[in-house]
Amino acid sequence: MVEIYRDRDTVKVGYLKSLLESEGIPCFIKNDNLSIVEVPIPAFYPALNIVNVEDIPKARKILSELQEGDSILNTDPNKAPVTEEDIPCPHCTEENPANFGNCWSCCGEL
Repeated sequence: MVEIYRDRDTVKVGYLKSLLESEGIPCFIKNDNLSIVEVPIPAFYPALNIVNVEDIPKARKILSELQEGDSILNTDPNKAPVTEEDIPCPHCTEENPANFGNCWSCCGEL
């Protein structure tokens, strides 16, 4: 299991899950019930996870292509692109998923 995308918007994460499943990529959403209580901590946002490691390159390609075009992923111009690596926080050096705008640990801007 590998996390590939995380967002506060459960609907957006659910859409991406459906899209990847339609391409034959088994995946699931972690923390999908926590968004109901509006937890403002990015570590608890709904996260799309890929079940099989061998499907990760195909899934990343699909999400990257969506992000390049006019899509649901481009609704926030401040959102970091989907990448393969985590981003270290410039304030506390904690690793963060590339699509985070703020550090989950210190809340500093990435």
